[in-house]
Amino acid sequence: MGLALRLGPNLSLVLTLVVGCGDPPGSAGAPAPPSSSSSAGSATAPSSSAALPTATAVASAPPAQPKLPVDEPEAKRLVAETAYAKRILGKNPDHTVILDPPANPPPTWHTLRIAPPRPAQDVIYPALRVKAATGEIEAQSSCEGKTWVPVAVADFEERALDALFALPEMRGLDRYLRKESGGTAVMTVRIEECPKDDVVRLYVGERNPTHTVRTFTVIVSGPRLEISVADLGGNVLPYARFKQTESARMYAGYGLPADKGSGPLGYGAPEKVVPVATFQHPTKAALDGVLELDRVEYYADGFPVFVGARASTALPTNDEIERVKKANYGFPFELVWDEGRRRLRTDGQSVSVFEGGVWKAP
Repeated sequence: MGLALRLGPNLSLVLTLVVGCGDPPGSAGAPAPPSSSSSAGSATAPSSSAALPTATAVASAPPAQPKLPVDEPEAKRLVAETAYAKRILGKNPDHTVILDPPANPPPTWHTLRIAPPRPAQDVIYPALRVKAATGEIEAQSSCEGKTWVPVAVADFEERALDALFALPEMRGLDRYLRKESGGTAVMTVRIEECPKDDVVRLYVGERNPTHTVRTFTVIVSGPRLEISVADLGGNVLPYARFKQTESARMYAGYGLPADKGSGPLGYGAPEKVVPVATFQHPTKAALDGVLELDRVEYYADGFPVFVGARASTALPTNDEIERVKKANYGFPFELVWDEGRRRLRTDGQSVSVFEGGVWKAP
């Protein structure tokens, strides 16, 4: 983003290129799922070779004006239906799909952006374009050069960024930099090169007024968004090993409340409690049949705790957990039921249940 902004839970990051979990994401900033499900973003335009009913020509009638297979309203609809756009709009409910000023004569591509009604002047919002002749959809990549790529590729970028921002170590790094620098340094993230073979490398570091310094390189691979982390020495560790390192543990716990470990759930007092009647988020629908939601509690690191009741005594199924995780854009969450006696949570990668006073694999 020429200086674009991307959001993760409780994070506002300046990206030298994109976004943000949008920059261009897949369909411009919004998640057409990087996973962006290319199928969600594709559409077939009417074929010029389709059989037409025969008619008697009228000599005096003027020749019919050519009509584009995809006009501006249709282009807007096609973009809004991509997984990429749905992902971004879900995270930014005040945004919408808007058309750039129409061209005259009609353009080869319709260009669109995902932005609020009053876009900020200093923010680059996710951009997409629809080919008028075919309905093909592309999005502006978050990688250097802002290349136009298939919307599925941009959605993969967006999903990779979401996966990074879901890591407690990365959220902790931002808290650490802001506090230790007195607010002069913040975490910065950028895509170092366009994704290739379902692999993307993310630069993670600190941004100061005059320069940036790399802290980690995060590598996100494959449809399951497997994460590895490389340190400054070039050592690459899978996330399961990285999170056990001393620096990762320090960042993950940095700045959390001193009373962490107290309170009904062991997290201290929630920073915000939202009753189900006023809770508006895609996870609300995803929880239908999983949890009879009563309220949502938010704690210091930003993850939601869904509190309610379950009709079944069994744990939620893997499909149910994946459905809620998808609606929560891959970020961590916790389910609490049976008056707090039953608990399940995911860090975005694995699932744990609380039994006997400890968290363990189900």
